[in-house]
Amino acid sequence: MSPVERREIAALGRCLGWAVTAGRWRDLLHSDAVIEVEFHTGDEGAFLARASAALGCRIKLASTVAVDDDASRFYLSVEGARPQAVADAVAGASGVSDLRVIETREDGCDVSARVAGGSAVRTLTEHGATVRDATAENGTVRVVADLPEGADVRPVADGFRDAFADARLASKESVPRSPQSEDSLREGVADRFTDRQWAALSAAYHGGYFDWPRGSTAEEVADAMDVSSPTFHNHLRKAQRRLLDELFEDGQRARRVDQG
Repeated sequence: MSPVERREIAALGRCLGWAVTAGRWRDLLHSDAVIEVEFHTGDEGAFLARASAALGCRIKLASTVAVDDDASRFYLSVEGARPQAVADAVAGASGVSDLRVIETREDGCDVSARVAGGSAVRTLTEHGATVRDATAENGTVRVVADLPEGADVRPVADGFRDAFADARLASKESVPRSPQSEDSLREGVADRFTDRQWAALSAAYHGGYFDWPRGSTAEEVADAMDVSSPTFHNHLRKAQRRLLDELFEDGQRARRVDQG
């Protein structure tokens, strides 16, 4: 098989995987109940587990933003460690690079890092799960995720164990889908954004671009996303406009109903 044929087959496999994942996310969005699963791993390959063990700190994942097909930017809130200590702890970790400081606090810091290849969070999302919480403490990563009601958990658990040999399914239960969940709040506006617009808005928010003083400039957020500053501004402006359209158009509709 030629290199070109191998690349084409790999691309086809990614497209099929995305189609399956998109279907599961759609099912999750419209489910009245979800399967809540919790996985634990202390595998050396999970860089958050290694960092939390080395530093004796707690690391919480605030968000992930896709940079390209193979890498994401992780936004992390660290309690009990300073930025340089975090940088030293993750230095040399496979697939982890470009650590950036967003905010320094007396008891910790907010940072972001580019993560390529496998991670506990990415492994679950690639299997159609929606990750709700991910924390690392005392050398163990704890990830809580939702799957659509009726979904087969076994392939998800097997995929997680393939990535992290010591991983275990700590709990699994069917729970009502919260009407105030992040998914339900997004439902009314999600179809207004392209993937890149949503990535720009999320990266700007978690990168501290909207804070005062700003945690990151527009140029720094664009660089972290591997795009030019004009491209980032274009995506961000369009995302902000669509978000505001949803807010004010809904308000106008509500007023018209009240007045009628």
